[in-house]
Amino acid sequence: MMSWKQVIVIVSALATVVLLYILPTPNSNFRNIEIKKEESKSLTSEEKIAKALEIIQGGGAPMEGIKLLKDVEVSDPTNQTALFYLGDFSLKTGQIAKAIPRFLKLVELAPNEPQYWYLLGQAYELQKKSKKAVNAYKTFINFDTDSIIVEDVKKRIENLK
Repeated sequence: MMSWKQVIVIVSALATVVLLYILPTPNSNFRNIEIKKEESKSLTSEEKIAKALEIIQGGGAPMEGIKLLKDVEVSDPTNQTALFYLGDFSLKTGQIAKAIPRFLKLVELAPNEPQYWYLLGQAYELQKKSKKAVNAYKTFINFDTDSIIVEDVKKRIENLK
């Protein structure tokens, strides 16, 4: 016959084993990550972009959202929405060297879109590339009709000269 001490030790050991089995481990999310990868493969570009923005703007892990946007960029290098958000987020996080090629691609794809020229001008201005910033801003002025913004950009151009 077992003593109470032996019963308590055996029950404690079994409880510990059960707890260790059911508690999450650092790798317990591995399966969920694989499922998410498979799920993201079945999403359209528009759905990936929407999900990315939901993650980034909703306070989620921003790099998850950026990865979705990059997936869209890789599968469709001319997707203006993905390029725009990747460039904009790069600009906002001070990654100007990453933003500029995306804005250059955007103005190549849609040369009549003033917002792309404005953002390109901002990126060049932040990199202290005054001549390029002025050229981008001048192109912006040719396409934008909002007089308040145009006046602000004209002041920027004068300050850059």
